[in-house]
Amino acid sequence: MGTHPCAHPNPTTTMFFLSLQRTEPPGKMTFTVVTSKGVKIPFQIEPDATVQKLRQSLHAETGVEPECQHLRLGRRVIGVRDEHFQLSTLELEGREILFRKVKPRPGVSRKDDGRERDPSTQLVKLLVAITKHQTLTLTVKGSTRVGTLRRMVQKKQGLAVSDQRLLVEGGKELGPGEDDKTVTELGLDGRLIRLTK
Repeated sequence: MGTHPCAHPNPTTTMFFLSLQRTEPPGKMTFTVVTSKGVKIPFQIEPDATVQKLRQSLHAETGVEPECQHLRLGRRVIGVRDEHFQLSTLELEGREILFRKVKPRPGVSRKDDGRERDPSTQLVKLLVAITKHQTLTLTVKGSTRVGTLRRMVQKKQGLAVSDQRLLVEGGKELGPGEDDKTVTELGLDGRLIRLTK
């Protein structure tokens, strides 16, 4: 009787082991809130949570009402227009947020005539660092797209869109794939954007 073409040369049993690894859901972001008295409060929260949820968590932790909270991340103030931003867009992992209690100012309520403010309609300031000693300030709507921002820079500085490289404070680069995203979506308000060739 002939040998089967798939037969093993040695008449022993060959065993195969298949290892399956379960993919865990993404973990929580870890950062620290530092009060005006220097007290550090560690926080863990889902990346898709909003600034509004963070304020609610701080209210539960400190007793300070959301409208009385002043939050600063580096040189950026996390303001009213940021309420609906996801925390992942702020790149909070491992960073510190400075927190202090302030009096609510007239006109800086999270509600206006009973309606939630739409962040995309608010005017925001963008700081574009051209050189070490030259900064371009642009005032745009939150709905302005990155592609439009590039064309504004081209008009002001004469640098072609294709030659622009935009780096957001913290190291994130605004690539061509983000040209259709808005200033509000990316949380660019008040953040320094470096322009390089």
